Amino acid sequence: MREHFPALTLAGRGSSRLLWRRVLGSLQAVHRIFCKSRESLENVALREGVWQGQARIPRRGSAGAAPPPEQRLVHNSGSMPEFKYVGSELDLFAAVHHWKSYWSTEIRRFIKGDVLEVGAGTGSNTPFLDTGHLGHFVCLEPDPQLLDRLGQVRAGTRRYETICGTLETLPAEKQFDTIVYIDVLEHIEDDRAELNRAVAHLRSGGRVIVLSPAHQWLFTPFDAAIGHFRRYGRSMVEAISPPGLELELCRYLDSVGLAASAANLVLLRQSMPTKDQLRFWDTFLVPMSRLIDRLLLYSIGKSILAVWRKSI
Repeated sequence: MREHFPALTLAGRGSSRLLWRRVLGSLQAVHRIFCKSRESLENVALREGVWQGQARIPRRGSAGAAPPPEQRLVHNSGSMPEFKYVGSELDLFAAVHHWKSYWSTEIRRFIKGDVLEVGAGTGSNTPFLDTGHLGHFVCLEPDPQLLDRLGQVRAGTRRYETICGTLETLPAEKQFDTIVYIDVLEHIEDDRAELNRAVAHLRSGGRVIVLSPAHQWLFTPFDAAIGHFRRYGRSMVEAISPPGLELELCRYLDSVGLAASAANLVLLRQSMPTKDQLRFWDTFLVPMSRLIDRLLLYSIGKSILAVWRKSI
């Protein structure tokens, strides 16, 4: 275990040495619990048929089954105004400001120039993405009802351009320096094709940024209820990397939230968290994760962050 955390050397004397011993002991305990919980949850998933082979594809009718067509982010009929996103979590998660502040702090240094936010929803994430020193900012959303709410989003005097559609319907001449997917890519059935479309709209040296739920073994009824096709791991992120993009960063966030999600999967099995549960997670657990994630070198977490850069 000690070799996994080379930064945590037991240096110093007296109370400092004792403090680091306690910190290292706590991290070792967290690591053991995580490994045991994962093994237990994987066994449950295998018994219930959540995985099928190496691809770990949910079978129809299971908790990880693919959502019905009306829950999918990409609408296949070609008539974008008819699309309606039926997930009910957008308003529920709109107020998790500590979490939004955390992930936005991690990605803001990568956001440059003209920005496209894919699947912008109600716009609750948009102000957290805006560094205040960006170029043109476009919010792309296929649900016209959500787009109406998105048009009301402001960040100071800035107003954002809103477009109803997907990358499939976006004109080819629309080019950007940064394309962002915040809890969106897992809703898209063909995620590899989606990233290839993003490359076509990305300028040289530009970046694609993805934040998504982590670990397919943690797929819960909540994921199915809001239309997720999958959760991601590091190997899956590497596998979907499109030609022309170099994976610049891949790390996990929210280690404490991971433990809470595992407990929900084993004990509560809720399809949707309550407002009180979200408030507790956002107020108490997320600040803990901001500290512990660093100590764990971002090696475990409930969400995964990936940044790709297009070759110049």
